Amino acid sequence: MRKHSTPKNPVTLVCAYCGKPFDVFPSEQHLRHCSKSCASYARKYPTAAERLEHITDRSAGRDACWLLTSNLEPQGYGVFHTPQGTIKAHRLAYELAYGPIPEGMLVRHKCPGGGNRACVNPRHLALGTIADNMRDREEDGRTARGDRNGRRTKPEATARGERAACVKLTIDAVREIRRAYAAGEADGPRLAARFGVSPSTIWAVLRRQTWGHVT
Repeated sequence: MRKHSTPKNPVTLVCAYCGKPFDVFPSEQHLRHCSKSCASYARKYPTAAERLEHITDRSAGRDACWLLTSNLEPQGYGVFHTPQGTIKAHRLAYELAYGPIPEGMLVRHKCPGGGNRACVNPRHLALGTIADNMRDREEDGRTARGDRNGRRTKPEATARGERAACVKLTIDAVREIRRAYAAGEADGPRLAARFGVSPSTIWAVLRRQTWGHVT
């Protein structure tokens, strides 16, 4: 907001420079920018190309990575907020260099030595499909496997057992199913009827294809 006071009956506008919404008094509907800083930058760097160049370090040379110095997300990608919406910086760089991106296509980082998410050098960008992008990840060694996999590095973020969506069994039920079957008290179909699940669910529990973490 431009003022420290809260406008009464505020009108929400969209900044013509950064694309972020801001509230103003009804008498200030003529304003185009959310702050003096945005207004100043808009005058100094009026086009998207000039804005991108302003926050890009190209000192490494024509064929090296051109790295963003700001506007970076936690994941490492650069972003631009515009009145038309938010766009990834590398997609903007591709469009400025080569034209519109066809619908459904991705812009892949093809930097030497592996994809660099902060890079906006058009020479390091190429169109591709989701499959192409996954293949790039494999070739660059960016796919998390083994001890780097999210299930191991952040096990608390993986919904398992009773925390999984649409689950019908509980830990106690799983233990009872395995105990009853091992003791010969009931077969798969009877256990399925008893616990209100399908026979395939029971067999998956018994074979530890599901609920493998329950002992």
